[in-house]
Amino acid sequence: MVKKMIVYLDIIFLINLFMNFIILWSTAVLVQKKVVFWKLFFGALLGNLALIDIFLSTKFKFLSLILKVILPVVLIIVCFNPASFSEYLKFVSIFLFMSFLAGAITLAFYYLINVKFLLDYSLINNISIKWWLLLLSSIFLIFFLKEVWPKFLRKVNREEIIVDIEFWVDQKSMRTKALIDTGHELTDPINGFPVVIVELLVLRELLAYQDYMLIKKIYDDRDNNSLISKLSEDIKKRIRIIPYKTIGNLNGIMLGIRIDFLKVYKDEKTSMLDNAILGLFEGRLSSDGSYRALINSEFI
Repeated sequence: MVKKMIVYLDIIFLINLFMNFIILWSTAVLVQKKVVFWKLFFGALLGNLALIDIFLSTKFKFLSLILKVILPVVLIIVCFNPASFSEYLKFVSIFLFMSFLAGAITLAFYYLINVKFLLDYSLINNISIKWWLLLLSSIFLIFFLKEVWPKFLRKVNREEIIVDIEFWVDQKSMRTKALIDTGHELTDPINGFPVVIVELLVLRELLAYQDYMLIKKIYDDRDNNSLISKLSEDIKKRIRIIPYKTIGNLNGIMLGIRIDFLKVYKDEKTSMLDNAILGLFEGRLSSDGSYRALINSEFI
């Protein structure tokens, strides 16, 4: 007796539509491109054309293969409208990767739930994936891309933009971590020397104790300019007054110290800068201490 297989086309259509949408949305997240909902939905509908494979007889299966090759091309153009061929290749690669990843996650959950099946049979079998398993896999993928992936990117990007710097004052040097800040363009108003903002605390070991404490008192009592005259002669000659503007503070004043030279270490590259100014910041630049200075990207 031949067993009949019942196919519920409406359920298959909706499940396939949902998975297509999730894969397209995941692609948009990874390429960091904002795409309107209706484009993703329309792309998911077009993706359902692959279901024609169900109705094709064996001798027309080559049409299904052609369709599966053409569909990703059409979906990427419709949903993302790439500006160049290289951008198109990037979108297609990530789309295919997310398709394989979604399938891999679904299979992982399937075998995780059906441990006995995994032990009794080989990994390649005619398996039937339940709709709720696809939903579970999609929820996992959404959670990963919304919660885990952004934190991973922030960590990687932060590591990319934090460098080691070393500066010299009167044959003494100090090394610390600096964040490359593209928005930081402070310069000495008198001679135009670039300013590297550094936490004042970093200079505690570099400066003489008396000079360090006097600078702290100057920040505590900004109206008492006479304190500058009490600094040692060498530091007094190096002191600069640097005006700056920030939101809420249009007339900020920062003390600066002219250094002999500065070295920036990034990967295998070392850059050296003469005649730089250290802008002394009295607080903390990073809440977790991952960097203690701000440096302009032009120094790299």
